[in-house]
Amino acid sequence: MSTSLLAALPLLAMLAHLVHSESDPSNLLPDGTPSHWSLTRNGTLRFMVARVKFPETGREPIEVAGNLNQSLLDTALFYSDSSWGLLKFQYQYMPMVDMTTPATSATPSTVRTECLNALSAQGFVYCGGPCGSRTAEQAGQFDAVILAMRINPPAVDWAGLGVVGNGFTWTMYPTSAGILEHEVGHNFGMGHGRTTKFRAGKAYNTPEYEGFSRMAAGGSVYANDELSRFNSNGHFDPSCKHWFGWFLDENVAFLHPDGPREFCRNCTTSWSGSLNAFDRPDVIPGQTADSSGSPYFAVKIPYSSTDFLYIYYRSSYPETMKGVSVQYCNRKYVSYLDVGMTSVCYTYDVAGDTASMVDSTIAPGTTFVATHPPAALDNVQLDVLQKIRPVIEVRSVPDYSDCTNMICPPNKNISAALSVRFMSEEEVGRALERTNFTVTPASPLRVANASISKGMLVRARDLAGPKGQGVINMTVCPLDSNGVELYLYDSFPFSSIAFNAPLGYQAVNKISANRLYCCEAGKELKVYGAQVVVVRQLDPQPLSIAELEIYSKSSPGENLAIKNATCYSFPVGGGYYNGDKSTGQNRNINDGDINTYSHSTGSSVGSYDLCILERPVDIERIVLSPRQSWWGRSQNLSVEIYSLYSQDPSGVGVTPIHLLARHSVVHAASAWSGYSFLPSLQLPATYICEMTMRIRFETVNGEAYLLVAPQEASVSFAASMSSTVCPTDSFGVVESSGYFGCKSCPPTALSFVDDMAVCSGSSCSALLLPDITAYLPGARGVFARAADLWQGRPQYFSSNATLRWNQQQAEWELRNMADVLLATRSSSLLGPLRAKVPTAGAGDKPGSGITAVAIEMGKDQQYLNLCEIEIFDDRGVNVAPTHARCFNFPIASSWYTGKADGSEPLLNDGCVQGQTACSCAHSGAPAKGNFVACVLNQSIAVSRVRVWNNPSWSSRSSQLNFKLFDQLPAGAITMESFKSPAVNLEHLDLSSPAWHDQWLCNLSIDAHSGGAGTADGSAAPWRQNAYWELQACRENRTWQALTPLIEQDKVRTGGMGGAMTAGKEEVWTCFHEHACLEAAGKSSSDWMCYVYNEDTDAWMPWDVNSALKIFQCN
Repeated sequence: MSTSLLAALPLLAMLAHLVHSESDPSNLLPDGTPSHWSLTRNGTLRFMVARVKFPETGREPIEVAGNLNQSLLDTALFYSDSSWGLLKFQYQYMPMVDMTTPATSATPSTVRTECLNALSAQGFVYCGGPCGSRTAEQAGQFDAVILAMRINPPAVDWAGLGVVGNGFTWTMYPTSAGILEHEVGHNFGMGHGRTTKFRAGKAYNTPEYEGFSRMAAGGSVYANDELSRFNSNGHFDPSCKHWFGWFLDENVAFLHPDGPREFCRNCTTSWSGSLNAFDRPDVIPGQTADSSGSPYFAVKIPYSSTDFLYIYYRSSYPETMKGVSVQYCNRKYVSYLDVGMTSVCYTYDVAGDTASMVDSTIAPGTTFVATHPPAALDNVQLDVLQKIRPVIEVRSVPDYSDCTNMICPPNKNISAALSVRFMSEEEVGRALERTNFTVTPASPLRVANASISKGMLVRARDLAGPKGQGVINMTVCPLDSNGVELYLYDSFPFSSIAFNAPLGYQAVNKISANRLYCCEAGKELKVYGAQVVVVRQLDPQPLSIAELEIYSKSSPGENLAIKNATCYSFPVGGGYYNGDKSTGQNRNINDGDINTYSHSTGSSVGSYDLCILERPVDIERIVLSPRQSWWGRSQNLSVEIYSLYSQDPSGVGVTPIHLLARHSVVHAASAWSGYSFLPSLQLPATYICEMTMRIRFETVNGEAYLLVAPQEASVSFAASMSSTVCPTDSFGVVESSGYFGCKSCPPTALSFVDDMAVCSGSSCSALLLPDITAYLPGARGVFARAADLWQGRPQYFSSNATLRWNQQQAEWELRNMADVLLATRSSSLLGPLRAKVPTAGAGDKPGSGITAVAIEMGKDQQYLNLCEIEIFDDRGVNVAPTHARCFNFPIASSWYTGKADGSEPLLNDGCVQGQTACSCAHSGAPAKGNFVACVLNQSIAVSRVRVWNNPSWSSRSSQLNFKLFDQLPAGAITMESFKSPAVNLEHLDLSSPAWHDQWLCNLSIDAHSGGAGTADGSAAPWRQNAYWELQACRENRTWQALTPLIEQDKVRTGGMGGAMTAGKEEVWTCFHEHACLEAAGKSSSDWMCYVYNEDTDAWMPWDVNSALKIFQCN
């Protein structure tokens, strides 16, 4: 494996063929055999093997025989086995190239250029990609290049480097099968495979790489070792094998909870059967009738056409043969790359309570719910992810007792039996109800003598709500002698709660908490001994020490570190790091060998080694020995002694707590023997408690769950938390007196009046609220829930609006709303957030009949660049391709993509940029006022408009005006046609995400319809009606209890508009599938609506929505 696995260089491939998905129904271009199969499936790939020699090297030239030739043979067998013989490699060695560029100034790019030029002059030509796809003028001799160098230029700190998606690989000589198999994998578009617990650039209680695929530090195949073909062989992920055509759609079961979809036309809602091992050269697609009898090698569950789950069985590792594996993969379609895509996959660590991937599969007899991993949030809408919860039940895996070293009898059944379906809304609801307690920053938890014979589930909820990204700090402290085992989850643990799976399923860590680690902050405590010794680097140097010895007063002649301590090196990772990257442990520190040593990951102040004794002891003496070279790496150290430690679920290892003593070690940068100290330094008799046990967790879902493992003894414990959360990566956080706001809102702009936190729209462009995501559209000031933003339903308020936090009522209020432009209530808006003015106004019923949609550039000196406009009718069907004609104005020449009459077919051709390769509409000049429009051939009740930008030029869609027209002047469509009054005006920013969904729903009361009674509310029908007499129509749930139902769109709420009685009756709420519907003889598909009385905290039954017509969206 390369020491630096990043494999991207600024080299554009020359190939420009059409991009296809697998030839399955989820493909957006299902028009026959994918063109990239000419590279991956059909034929032989010809490699130019180049060798270079730098002028200053005194070594022998790189020989063909030996290491290089053997590594190439190994690589050819690896790809032949992986593809079941469909892809073959052919090598031709080039003459040695004598470089004129010295190694001291060479870079990979300059070496590539000079080498290829020299070989081209001799008649050896690299096509720049697969030669079969080139024109006659471009045709050459070789499809790909492997270039070997003997010495490392200073710009090179890796063993191998491959261009992602294009066939060029560099390798240092000597090389290996592992390096070449991996780097050529980059040429095939594959990125590094990681685990689902890899987030924010680091591994969380897990190895960074899953360790199975060759793209993720997995094994290799060797031509002279038959066993390597069946054991730890490193075969690539099933999603890539599927894309490459190594197994076909007929070998895949496609599933989606909604059945057939636009991007998955053959999807079903459930499946039961057997999955063949996809990583054996003797289990061949199309030839399994006499073994397993099943044609299937994978189950594919698409979130979209670019993001999906694969369920599969990998047999070649002891860890994976025990169960079934799951991966999340993201694919980007790039037409100019050799294989038309790049791909990154994340393997689920099914039992994530441990720090290894040994238990990463679903064991037979258990059920796993594959909730979305953190990486998926970067690519898929949250509501889409939350809808897809596969339930995977594994029945059996093969018995290999009749195999010898995994070489098995012919036609042996090597498959796993399982079934897959999706959790229903009812199952989800029942599971969520089993949450025992919720702890928030404002609501700590204290439990006395609780029975936990069935466990206890605690939800730690963060301020930002869904898609909240930040840090949760939790303190869990048993108050009696009974310790507890805590399982930590970043999403609801459906596997164990709903399906009795092991508690480790879906977990991200397991933590032990006991009374020993808890104390009251500031309290003076007696010192019973020290348990942790830390050696910390104080210079900007790597840390490298040979041995740490610890002696106690009770055992003065025994080095306790050797037998009674576990040692670690932090931080974990990096090329020179020599600890265990999955745990942080480093035995070199306490192995008793002066010739072994630790080595940190980088040259920074603060790197440290530490050793933890089995129990606190009365330390008398410490001996620290440096590495017997590189003296400067241990010349300025701090040795720190702590009384205790806590397990650290923020990643790997532990956190020392309660500092007792600190000692400096300073010496000249030359050889020195073991430095002994502490004989004259006495530990203090007491110390001041600094903290209780702390759990630091980086959340991506705005919440975490702690499950207290079942035990017979009852427990008493306390839990509290703090959080620092922002809704997206683009926001930072500022804090003032415990309130959090975006970094664009300076702390000085946060003021407090009568226990209210105030952030003015005139001085602050955004504010983080409970369950509210701050959104920045420009000058107007927009505040919207995270769920609303991702569903495309923002609320618009004027810049003069002020949001206040009412500490007493624990809710946010909107004030100074006199000049509201448009307030569109979302179906998932929380009730306690309420407007203090009527919300009805222009555009209150935009879905009643729309003739045209226009999108205008609102930025000076900027092009307009959009790819697709989708217009959905009230059935949810995109009618733009069939019922609309689109235009691009003004008509121009240079860069303009429209036609002479202004029409623009690229906007409604059904091709969506980002899901596949498409052409996009482009204006002719950079100017404010450029616009595109789509005109329907008749007035249509429009429920939704979705606009797609060009991700490569997001700045050309970052400030747009969106208009709807209920009618246009008669006659031909020209620029003048769109000077008619628009139904509404909204301001969009398509820079992120790459699309915008505009739902056109009437979610506000029309005060002029008479349906709400008189303006003063004296005849309000909700105060007395027949529903009051029905027991089933009584509603007494709290807003807190309704929150998850609102998020699941089972409850909708909004403002009373002109029917509002200020301070008393301001909010309506409608319930789907309410018991009142059946009791009153109403349709079960209707919504039962209530008005909330602020004075009495009572729900007053009103009527069904079909009669009230409060909202008209399904």
